[in-house]
Amino acid sequence: GEGQGDADEVGHPGPHDGQEHVLGQGGDAQAAPCDLSDLDAIDELAKTVGPVDILINNAGATIVGTVANTSIEEYEWQIGINMWGVLYGTKAFLPHVIASGAGHIVNVSSIWGIFAVPGQSAYNSSKFAVRGFTEALREEMEIEGCGVGVTSVHPGGIRTNIARTSKMDESIDRATGGKTEQAR
Repeated sequence: GEGQGDADEVGHPGPHDGQEHVLGQGGDAQAAPCDLSDLDAIDELAKTVGPVDILINNAGATIVGTVANTSIEEYEWQIGINMWGVLYGTKAFLPHVIASGAGHIVNVSSIWGIFAVPGQSAYNSSKFAVRGFTEALREEMEIEGCGVGVTSVHPGGIRTNIARTSKMDESIDRATGGKTEQAR
């Protein structure tokens, strides 16, 4: 994901910088990095925080490989982080956000949740799922009239470690003519 370590490396704000900004403006904020693929960890976190007005679900990891060469376990890992993490976070914190009466949920998808590209089927699948989940939730919140807004964000290329740390198989090395590292 786009966490504090990545942010520090490239000089961009991380999650705690956002918290400090809100606190500096007289607001109340808590940044809580968490393993979003771990339902128990998320449920425990939801029990320990107070009221939640804004929830930002930001999970990102990627596997690069062809459909033929990407294992079921790799798809499960990818979807476990990128999709289930967003769903777990939303389910755990939705009651808090609804209780606020005017909260907002932001789920970070990707440009690859709008456009599919070869070699990114696992990532594309997970980010398309985030987009569909978020759009359905937005409609549900509007129908309920509970005052909760829902947004799906689709960033393009962001300088984080996600490309450098992506899992790439040999099929991509063949597809890029041996230039896998350049593809990162």
